[in-house]
Amino acid sequence: MGANIVKPLYEQILESLTTDIRNGKYPPGSKLPTEAQLSKQFFVSRITSKRALDELAANGLAVRHRRTGTFVRYPAQCSPDAPTPSAIQLDSVSTTVDDERPHIIVAIMPFNSNSYDAVSYLRGITSVLDRNACYTIIQNSEASYRTEAKIFERCLKDRIDGIIFYPYDSIHNYGIIKQLAVQNYPLVMIDKAYSGIDCPSVVFENRTGTKAIVNYLIQMGHRRIAFFANCNIAEMSSIKERYDGYIEAITESGLPLTMDYTVEIKKKTIMNDSAEVEKMLLTYGQAAQELMEKGVTAVQCCTDGVAYLLAQGCSMLGIRIPDDLSVTGFDNLPTTNNLHLTTVKQDLYLAGIKSAELMLEQLHHHPIANLQIRLPVELVMGSSVLKNPEHPSLCGGSAKSDKGKEETYAKDSR
Repeated sequence: MGANIVKPLYEQILESLTTDIRNGKYPPGSKLPTEAQLSKQFFVSRITSKRALDELAANGLAVRHRRTGTFVRYPAQCSPDAPTPSAIQLDSVSTTVDDERPHIIVAIMPFNSNSYDAVSYLRGITSVLDRNACYTIIQNSEASYRTEAKIFERCLKDRIDGIIFYPYDSIHNYGIIKQLAVQNYPLVMIDKAYSGIDCPSVVFENRTGTKAIVNYLIQMGHRRIAFFANCNIAEMSSIKERYDGYIEAITESGLPLTMDYTVEIKKKTIMNDSAEVEKMLLTYGQAAQELMEKGVTAVQCCTDGVAYLLAQGCSMLGIRIPDDLSVTGFDNLPTTNNLHLTTVKQDLYLAGIKSAELMLEQLHHHPIANLQIRLPVELVMGSSVLKNPEHPSLCGGSAKSDKGKEETYAKDSR
C-alpha cells in the first residue's frame, strides 16, 4: 500500500534552492534570498526558512554570513571531498568567507635583518584585525617574486579568507593578482599597485614627496641633480612614481633633464658575504664618483636604504657626504638615522591600519568607495644637504644645512 510521503517544508525549500543553484539560477558567489524573502515566497515561518538555509550551508552549497546574508559557494568548495589542486587554480577560488569562525588573513611581506617597514605595516594591520575576530598569518616573501607565487599557491590551497600583499615589484605575478581581482577575492595591495588591475590598495604620495625634496634641492642652489635607484624603475610602481616626481620637479623648474643623471643598479639581492657586500658598496661609490665627474652636486635616492649604501660606497672612495655630495632619501627609516638624511617620512603604521580596514570591507561584502588610498608624506630636513655656493642668489647666506624641519605634502585622498 503506497502512501505519498509529504516532505517537511524546510526540505522543500532546500530542494528548490539546490535545484536553482545546480541549474545556474544562482551562480557561485551570488547572494541567495533572505530568510524573510523565503518565508514570504513559500508561506512558511522564519524558523523554517532559516533551517533550509542552514541545511544548504551544511550540505556545502552555501556560506552564511551574519549581517550580510547567504552566498553560493564556488565549485571547488561545494563538496567536502573535492580534491585539493596541485597548482594554483584561480577559477575555483572562493570569494566568500564564513562569519561563523574567525577569519584567517595572510600578510605577505618581504623580511630581512632591517625590516622596519614590514614590521610597521604589520603593527597597523594586526591592531585592526585582532579587534575584529581575525587571525593574521605572516609569510616572508624574502623579496622574491618566486617565493610570492609559492605563498599564493599555499594560501589558495588552504582556502585562506584574504591576503594583504606587499609585492616585490609591480610586474611579476601579474596573472595571479589579475585573476584574483576579477573574481573579487579579498585582496589588498600595500606600498605598490599593478597597472591595469582594479584591486584595493594603500600607497603613499610618492610623486609629490619626491617632487618636494627635489624642489628643496633646487632651492638650495643645486642645478645638476641625479636620481639613483637600485632596481629597474619601470618595474616598481612606487619607485616609478618617485621618479616621475623627480622629472616633474626638474622640468617645471626650467632645468634640462639629463638622462645621464639617472642611475639604475639592478641588483636587489640581500647578501651576507662580506666580500660581496664590499664589492657592491664599491659599485655604488663608483657610480657616485662618475656622477660628480659630470658635474652632479646632489643625488636623490629612491629609498633611504639606497642612500645608506651610496653613502657607504662614497666613504670607501673618500667622498664626503654632504661636503662633496648632497644626498637625500625617501622613507625616513630609523636604521639610517646616523646619516641624518634629508628624506621623506611615510606613516607605515597608518598604511597597515588602512589596508586592514579595506580587507574587512571586502570580507563583509561592503562596497569600497575608493579602491586606492593615497596617504600623505612629510619632508624631513636632515643634515645631508649643503647649499650650493655656485648659486648663492637662490639660497642666501652661507653654506649650511637645514635640520629637523618637517613639512607635510599631499592629503589623504580618502
